[in-house]
Amino acid sequence: MRNIFRSRAFILLVFTFFCLVLIVLTSNDIGDMEWVGDTVSAPFAPLSSLVDSITASVNKNVRTFGDVGLIFDENDELKARITELERENRELLAYREKLVMYQDALNLKGRFSDYSLIGGNVITRDVGNWFDVFKIDIGSRAGVAKDLPVVTSNMALIGRTISVSVSTSKVITLIDEECVVSGWIAGHEGGAVVVRGDLTLKEQGYCRIDLFSDELEVKPGDIVETSGIGGIFPRGIEIGTVLTVMQTGNGLMRYAVVDPFADIKRIDEVFILVGHGSDMEAGEVEK
Repeated sequence: MRNIFRSRAFILLVFTFFCLVLIVLTSNDIGDMEWVGDTVSAPFAPLSSLVDSITASVNKNVRTFGDVGLIFDENDELKARITELERENRELLAYREKLVMYQDALNLKGRFSDYSLIGGNVITRDVGNWFDVFKIDIGSRAGVAKDLPVVTSNMALIGRTISVSVSTSKVITLIDEECVVSGWIAGHEGGAVVVRGDLTLKEQGYCRIDLFSDELEVKPGDIVETSGIGGIFPRGIEIGTVLTVMQTGNGLMRYAVVDPFADIKRIDEVFILVGHGSDMEAGEVEK
């Protein structure tokens, strides 16, 4: 029996039968053979589904990583734009401050029509928390001389020039103990006072007024301005506000602490008042 299966005749018969089956199958339409493909692919369907799922997940993660990269790029662009807008905003604020300053300066020029107005910038300051003496970048070449009033753009008294070179000038401020100004208490019942710097008040940015009579009522909130009788400062330049009224140790003398309108600690730009056809030599009080 085994010899029959191994015989050449049997093998030829089987091969012939297989060929006939193939001829029959191939003689029909391709669509009639779909069941063959389905039958073969059926065992591999779960594996194919798993591969498709993994592929979809990988594609999704790739897209996600791509989106994250775009988000980081956009974030960097937004940060750069914010930085640029902040810079532009600072510049606009600086321009607005300068515009306000120039408008105030025009008002100042109109108020003191007998004076020329020369603007300058602070370039150096003396050592200390409060800069009671500083140097500006204009001098005699620009028309500056010694003992001229120095004010802010909004008409607040800073001090006066004490020395002048060709291109620079030195300014002493109200809070320096060497600075003395003839002042006036503004109001219907105002009176003359002397404004001076004080060594103990300088570190707080304050000055003082004294030498006022017992009949003169000075109280917190009063406005102090220049009197115009000292020889340097024209009348009406605002100096500061009275904070408190004090008495000396023996109770015989009174003085008042004054908070200057000029922000002495943060002064960057100043204006010099130059009188026309008048001698600006300091009077006895300023000396």
